[in-house]
Amino acid sequence: MFALHLILATVTLAATNSPAAGQIGAFYFETAGSSQVWIRFEPQSLERGPNPILLTVTASFHGRRLEREPDSVELRVQSIGGTFPDRIRQRAFSLAVDSAKKLDLTDPAHSFHFVSTCGECPLDTVIARVPFGVLRDVSASHAVTINALGFAARLNAPDLVALGKYVAALRDGVVIQ
Repeated sequence: MFALHLILATVTLAATNSPAAGQIGAFYFETAGSSQVWIRFEPQSLERGPNPILLTVTASFHGRRLEREPDSVELRVQSIGGTFPDRIRQRAFSLAVDSAKKLDLTDPAHSFHFVSTCGECPLDTVIARVPFGVLRDVSASHAVTINALGFAARLNAPDLVALGKYVAALRDGVVIQ
């Protein structure tokens, strides 16, 4: 009988703390002894006007090396300052995947926060922690609509390709240089 051995290639990421939208960012925090790997998107608004939100997906882990995919990731949606200034930001965050499956991230099954990005600012950011499998499913989708803070936006095809690369990198393990 033959044994089949799978060799997964660990991805090595150079530390970069300000990547362009759709590019993977990575940073090791020396004092905390932990790392973060993230990707940021500016989803396309579904209404006239400027794109109103940013979506950031972040995996955090101890040390510089992640041996296997993380158990969970943080999804953060933040309104872009100055867009739709008269609209009150709502405590809402959901994803519609391939027009059929809707995931309400404010459901008690997920860890959810509605916060302000500065001390004097109104609440303008929603953060949800989801299992990595949820992100894997989202990245394999053909269409993703985000409803958050009172806005609706979608990830375009290049965003979904970039998200797929991010998921693949985390799935196979990463090392931060």
